Amino acid sequence: MNGDYCRSWFYSSVPIRSLTKLTIDRDEAVENLVDYGRGFQSCSSSLQTLEIDNCRKLRSVSVGLVYLNALESLTLSYLRKLNLANEDEEIEGDIECDDMPWGDLSHTLQRLTFDNCPEVQTFPKWMRKLTSLQHLTGYGSSKELYERCQSPNGEDWPNIQHIRDAKVLTNTSVIFS
Repeated sequence: MNGDYCRSWFYSSVPIRSLTKLTIDRDEAVENLVDYGRGFQSCSSSLQTLEIDNCRKLRSVSVGLVYLNALESLTLSYLRKLNLANEDEEIEGDIECDDMPWGDLSHTLQRLTFDNCPEVQTFPKWMRKLTSLQHLTGYGSSKELYERCQSPNGEDWPNIQHIRDAKVLTNTSVIFS
């Protein structure tokens, strides 16, 4: 679904309780997922796969993801401003900086893919709480992220070492798998 239509559809009261897969593509206005929140709430127990592509202004996904308690696969592609280090700042209310800004995903998310998200320069400490995560892939990652994820001395290595299949790839390199 594209931009304004998808946001207005999600904001409506149309029941979407059986939705299992959603792609948000080319929403040029969205900076965070607050406009998708009501829709995410209505499909919170059914949505298993979410792909967000080519949303040039998107800085954070926390506001929407906090509602999803069945999500198994999340793909974030060509999000030029997405920065995981700021995710906990986008959540309002009770969540502290050390808590999990992605809500219940710590128990459900199995696959997380980043594809050409240049502002993802670090994997924060809260990623340790993604205990169900089995596959992490970063395509087109920055050299800084590549270096931070090196085993055993990379600064971010402790945050992702629990993931069975973790790969951080720059345009020409693979760190680990």
